[in-house]
Amino acid sequence: MVAHGLNAIEDILTAPVLRARRARALIDQVWTLDSVKDLRELRPLLQAPTPTAA
Repeated sequence: MVAHGLNAIEDILTAPVLRARRARALIDQVWTLDSVKDLRELRPLLQAPTPTAA
């Protein structure tokens, strides 16, 4: 229950900046940090996407 609540809060806070798919991928990686071999793998997920030209 605690993890579910934290995921909901993280989604609310990160989705507007990172977009939903990237935010979900980042949250999933954070929950499994002990299995990440190189923390540099997280860098692309932490960066806000570049705006697309309209």
